[in-house]
Amino acid sequence: KPTAARDIPAIVSWMGCKMVLNELDVEVPLERSSALLIREAVKELGNQAGERVGLPDSVLSPEQGEAMLETIQSLEDALQQAVRTGGVTQQPPLEANPDLLRTNACQFPLFGRLRRDADLDTMAGEPATPPILLPMELTLVPDSVQNYEEVAQVLRHACHLLTLLGNQKHLVKNTYCLRVALVQHLFTQVLPLPLPLNHPEREQRCFWASAPIRYADQADMLRHLNLLQRHYVAAALSLEVTRSFDGVRIVTMGCIVAVADALLRKVAFDYPSPLSQHYAGVAMGPVNPYGVHMGNFAPASERLRFHQPEMQLALTQVLDYFIQSAPVIPHEHLLFSFDETMEFKQDCAAQALLDQLCLQ
Repeated sequence: KPTAARDIPAIVSWMGCKMVLNELDVEVPLERSSALLIREAVKELGNQAGERVGLPDSVLSPEQGEAMLETIQSLEDALQQAVRTGGVTQQPPLEANPDLLRTNACQFPLFGRLRRDADLDTMAGEPATPPILLPMELTLVPDSVQNYEEVAQVLRHACHLLTLLGNQKHLVKNTYCLRVALVQHLFTQVLPLPLPLNHPEREQRCFWASAPIRYADQADMLRHLNLLQRHYVAAALSLEVTRSFDGVRIVTMGCIVAVADALLRKVAFDYPSPLSQHYAGVAMGPVNPYGVHMGNFAPASERLRFHQPEMQLALTQVLDYFIQSAPVIPHEHLLFSFDETMEFKQDCAAQALLDQLCLQ
């Protein structure tokens, strides 16, 4: 029967008690601890037999219950007989010799730490000053932005929060994860990604091209973009890399590059930056725009894994921005072509851009 398994503890206890009863027949002194253990076993057998014997789903018959009771009584009689005849030995008393303790006290040099007959509070010294934990309001980063002033403000807040998390990593748990998640949320969900340079409605629908910008706001945002990407790289390279996280950090850096590229192309209305003019290809003279060489970003993105839909959407926008903008930018004007060469040659894009800036 499946219910017979419930009777196994009672049967095992019964067999164990019978084995103990057979061993008690030998005239060997019984220690007091063993006698106490036998009494506990007898109590357990009595409890289990009383619960299971006679039940409809039990395999224990009343005759077996009487045999269990007989075993219990036999063990009780044997234990009482052992106590009356001195068969149960007592633990020897522990006698301490004061002279011996005083002589051998030097063998335990750390025993004095257990003494409590003197005031030890004065030996503790001054209490340690508790560290000051500065609050980190991650909610300062909003869910969306509407203009350049809000973008500059959210970038400043993000840099300040990342600095607090980095300086208080010994007080706050999982700061690297928090820093990575903050930058990821900022560039994949808060800041809008730019439209390609050749998009027909870029001047009307692109956040980074539709509104005029001041030089102070542009310089401030570019500076904080640099700080944010440095924070993000330091935190991302401090975490264990998985396939999904590898995709997240690649796409996040792609979003940062796309935003920085679009922001650098924007020419301020109050004080146009020469770098922005030459980078966007609107400076005086026969100039062409410059851009960023993405290398193997597109082929590598085919094997990325994402667990959030916003990451896949951000990847699509980044790829669309750089791939669709490629026909507008000459190949010899692509910066950071490190997959082709690591040397700073005379005819490279960086050299050409520096020559144009120095000429102006």
